[in-house]
Amino acid sequence: MQKNSWWHWLILAAAVIASIVIVSPPFDEKDEQGRVVRPGKIKFGLDLQGGTSFTVAVDRDELRARLRERSPDMTDEQIDAAIAKDIVASRDVALEAIRNRIDGLGIAEPQIYPQMEDRIVVQMPGIDAKKRDSARKSIQSVAFLEFRLVHKENDGWIRKLAESEKAPRGFLAEGSGAEFHYLRDRKAVPDEAMDSAYWAEVRRFAPREGAEFMLQRDEEGEPKRTVWKPVYVERAVMLSGKAVDEARTDFDQMNRPVVELKFTRQGAKQFTEIIRRYRPNGEMNRDSEDGRRLAIILDGVLRSAPEITDRFPHDTTIRTCEISGRGMELTEVKQLVNVLKTGALLAPMKIVQESSVDPTLGKASVASGGNAALIGMGAVAAFMLLYYLVPGIVANVALLLNAVLLPLGMFCVAGILAVFARTGGMPELPTLTLPGIAGIALMFGMAVDANVLIYERMREELKAGKHLVPAIEAGYDRAFVTIVDSNLTTVLAAVIMFWQGSGPIRGYAITLTAGILVSMYTAIVVTRMAFNLLASRGQLKTLKMLEWIKPASFDFVGWRKVAIAASLLVIAGSWAVFAMKGDKNFGVDFVGGTSLTVEYAQKVDDGAIRSALSAAGVQGDPLIQYQEAGTGTKRLSVQVRFEDGEKAEQALAAKFAESGFKVVQKEEIGPQIGQELKTKGLMALLWSLVGMVIYISIRFEFGFAIGAIAALAHDALISVGIFCLLGRQLSAPMIAVVLTIIGYSVNDTIVVFDRIREGLKLWRGKSYFEVCNLAINQTLSRTLLTAGTTILSALALFLFGGGAINDFALLLLIGLLVGTYSSIFIATPVMLLWHGDKRPVVAAAPAPKSGKNGKPAKATA
Repeated sequence: MQKNSWWHWLILAAAVIASIVIVSPPFDEKDEQGRVVRPGKIKFGLDLQGGTSFTVAVDRDELRARLRERSPDMTDEQIDAAIAKDIVASRDVALEAIRNRIDGLGIAEPQIYPQMEDRIVVQMPGIDAKKRDSARKSIQSVAFLEFRLVHKENDGWIRKLAESEKAPRGFLAEGSGAEFHYLRDRKAVPDEAMDSAYWAEVRRFAPREGAEFMLQRDEEGEPKRTVWKPVYVERAVMLSGKAVDEARTDFDQMNRPVVELKFTRQGAKQFTEIIRRYRPNGEMNRDSEDGRRLAIILDGVLRSAPEITDRFPHDTTIRTCEISGRGMELTEVKQLVNVLKTGALLAPMKIVQESSVDPTLGKASVASGGNAALIGMGAVAAFMLLYYLVPGIVANVALLLNAVLLPLGMFCVAGILAVFARTGGMPELPTLTLPGIAGIALMFGMAVDANVLIYERMREELKAGKHLVPAIEAGYDRAFVTIVDSNLTTVLAAVIMFWQGSGPIRGYAITLTAGILVSMYTAIVVTRMAFNLLASRGQLKTLKMLEWIKPASFDFVGWRKVAIAASLLVIAGSWAVFAMKGDKNFGVDFVGGTSLTVEYAQKVDDGAIRSALSAAGVQGDPLIQYQEAGTGTKRLSVQVRFEDGEKAEQALAAKFAESGFKVVQKEEIGPQIGQELKTKGLMALLWSLVGMVIYISIRFEFGFAIGAIAALAHDALISVGIFCLLGRQLSAPMIAVVLTIIGYSVNDTIVVFDRIREGLKLWRGKSYFEVCNLAINQTLSRTLLTAGTTILSALALFLFGGGAINDFALLLLIGLLVGTYSSIFIATPVMLLWHGDKRPVVAAAPAPKSGKNGKPAKATA
């Protein structure tokens, strides 16, 4: 046992505690009424909890047309410059308007955030079809900004309200006099019930002639809490949003944040008239030394009600004004600026992507994905225990530790990647999505790969005549470089996946990266600590392990021509079919359109479905496919044009109600988004290959990189070709799978290359062909065993993961099988074609230590 190893155990204990703290409590804690009293750390994506997501973009074409209409003399270059200058500001203004509207629909815990320079993502968990349609209409409608006067009797009426302690339904009265306000009563009216009809009811509360009752949301106190201040607003509109030319944040002489508002020419005349009448002692306000308050209302919601002061000039047209208030913070000012800018917003918004998942499908996905992960983990653990016996127990303990330490790994990886992605914010656990569950399931298969490499190395060291402790030490020392090289290639692919991906794909990349790094720690460090502890206490006398795969002496290199010819034949055949199918190989992610996933009780003929869609006005040739997952789930997939999504959804529900048709998932992607996703997918694949070439060239030699890249291209082409040949479609998650295949299949190739590198140094009497052949044979057990454990996890996903992840698991299975084949029959032969008979000079591997009695140990990797 190593001296002073107690601190290794201390670090492990600290990591376990930190991981548990990070994930506690894992899920939301709710009271008897079902309200969340303590939010959980694990957040489910919309694909797991159900709901709708919209991606909204600034309509650049409409913005261009409006700019040209406003300034006919502008050149195309000037218009492009104006768009580039104003696009982010337009997005931020639209963000405020959209948030205001979604809040008014009574949708619980919506997530609304900017994406890229011209897009906004709106995620609404758990909403039904009615609220989804309302949200869609609200998002695309024009913002309605207006200025109205606060009623002159407002203060007296509010005092009477305070004395009576009356409150609208869903609120509780608190305070008195000028401090009177309301607090939310979520028992009476939950947040999700606060829709447009509810707010119309609130405006009718305690009616007064000529006035409308409104509530202004505010934050006060320490710590901050949300209060609602009642205000009676006159019904007459004094000024519309069209009067606003510009609004911006500024600072006064005391360096306090204020709003500077600029009006159009006509708006300035109207505003000047309002100031003349309603300033202190103005024409319509002669009996008061206080100015009237001017309410700023966006889409029927009171956002601010500043007082009109006497600081305006008396004899000129007022083009600008300043809105300030005691205690106004910079965030409040910026928010009000965005509200005011909606009146001057030139660029309307359009929905470019929509994704809807029925809550029942989300729950089924959680159950099936979780079961698949547990089954895969159980299968891998059973194999390790059966094949490796006592070392298998140690590996299984490490496997459990992987699950415990995964939250810590995800937290750290998400924080690091967020820095490079410049997403900002505090690091937190990524939202758990279906691809994320697949990544966790895959992690359990990949986690034991390092254990397999170490144990097989130990086996060879024991065969070479070493005693137990030296064999254990040599097993870890000599496998270390191979483990690092092989795992870093997968991490490289995952990082590129995160860089080029978004949403669920980024979550999958984080999960995959964290799983690999955590498994490297447990396999290289923790299991070594366990072996050292057992050996030092005399509880481990020997290592008994089964050996189903005996040392082989096949002429793999001799079969290279046949293998390469067979691969070329499969590639040519599958891709010929791919070319004939054209765009039917791609999901709506890449070609744009609408994809509907339908559950049914009774199967309906394709012809009847086509007739119903055609009668509803759906154009083109809809793609109709019946699908059945390994769990027995039966679903229908219907793919139509982007413009025909609503027609198709309504037609299927109305025409085939007796057959039990129910749309459980909807994906709408505009052509622009589809083209961007396709471009990003191709760039991710290209950068992955470039990264592999650079890394392998540095670690080995350029000829080795050529062999590895040929194998990776072979794996990607055959996997995608066979996948599409089976009638499946490529989508954004499938690109993530291909990247995983690229990163993982090079693992076994690196193991072989590492053995060749070592053999070139030790087997000087053998030809280059013999060295390569011997290296493939000596690493055959590792190749088959590491691929086998990962295939067990992928197979569990395919059989038990449910329909939503079936395509993901199928492509992964194909890729793993093809990658195992290429590591043996493609990578090394292509490298030999590059080098010919000339032995390459490669970077030196760590020198093997002496075996028993000072004799050199056999070359192993």
